[in-house]
Amino acid sequence: MNYKDKIKNTLIPLTSKIKKFDFVGFDVETYDVKGVQTFYFGSIFYYDAKGYEVFETYFDRETLINRILTPTFKSKYIVATNLAFDYSSLFYGTIHWNDLKLIWRGSDLITVKYKLPNKKGSINFIDTFNYVGFSVAKLGSIIGINKMKQPNYIGKRKCKNKEELKYFIEYNKYDCKISCNFMYFLQKGLNEIGGSLKLTIASSSLL
Repeated sequence: MNYKDKIKNTLIPLTSKIKKFDFVGFDVETYDVKGVQTFYFGSIFYYDAKGYEVFETYFDRETLINRILTPTFKSKYIVATNLAFDYSSLFYGTIHWNDLKLIWRGSDLITVKYKLPNKKGSINFIDTFNYVGFSVAKLGSIIGINKMKQPNYIGKRKCKNKEELKYFIEYNKYDCKISCNFMYFLQKGLNEIGGSLKLTIASSSLL
């Protein structure tokens, strides 16, 4: 049974024009410094205008922030699985922290918005947890992309050699890709039954 068949009896099609969004997968890795999780590196994954995969990794936190908070991505959703962790790991303690607008649902972070200067729009972050509370591994199994085996040093220390680092970057890439592609998968299912993606599965219910 495909996604459309699973939800067609629970949602009411829109009469307005269907919207389609593009997505950027986003993931941050950390390591332990005296009991505090500290930014190690972060990556983004997206498709360019020709449909080619683009994967970028940054070990400098400010460089990654400046890459994301640009008009380039104002028409896309920056998506993570467990956004609260990735957003806080990237932005906490930076000059941008107080410029971010957060929307919560109880203890769940729904979205983060950053207004670009000179009225150039905004950068919007969303969480796959808004739609389904599944791990990256489970999301990957749904869309046919296997999550790589988690390194035993993740969240504990930096990589000891080039081989570890190469693997860790690839691992991070696939996490970004799975989050990104799951959102395209979900959006396709909604569009096929006449709906548009919104911030949560509840608000996407087409009522």
